[in-house]
Amino acid sequence: MNDYVRFRLDWTEEDYGHMDEKIRELLKALHQFRIKTIMSCEGHIRKSWIYAGVYPYPWVILILNPSDLRRMEAKLKEWNRQNKGENWILSGKRVHGSFTPAYIRSDVTCDDDTLTVTALVPENDNEKDLSATALAAFQQQVPRLASFISA
Repeated sequence: MNDYVRFRLDWTEEDYGHMDEKIRELLKALHQFRIKTIMSCEGHIRKSWIYAGVYPYPWVILILNPSDLRRMEAKLKEWNRQNKGENWILSGKRVHGSFTPAYIRSDVTCDDDTLTVTALVPENDNEKDLSATALAAFQQQVPRLASFISA
């Protein structure tokens, strides 16, 4: 992973044009909130991916310093309080070293032991519900979560 990509916050509209459309506004909101992102996906239901263990719902990989981690946790706690049943969580946290988030295939290396690499994902109480309906419901939450983070 190249540091230029990892720590970049100065994204242009052209850069955003290359990102998945249904997650783009969330990425913009996170960047405006000064949260660093390195990978994301709007989610896709493909049986071959699910069988391979690929997470089918929207996700964003974040790199957080201790202050950013506290701010993000506080923001999500308030979102989850206000939006019962539409919880978003930080999943698979690990400080420094090689990291593979739960359900997400990636090989992210973070050599700074003050940073946390984690995945922002919708909380899925029914992990067996790998349906297009569930995906659409999570994708519909994304613009509202983006607005909430930007506020």
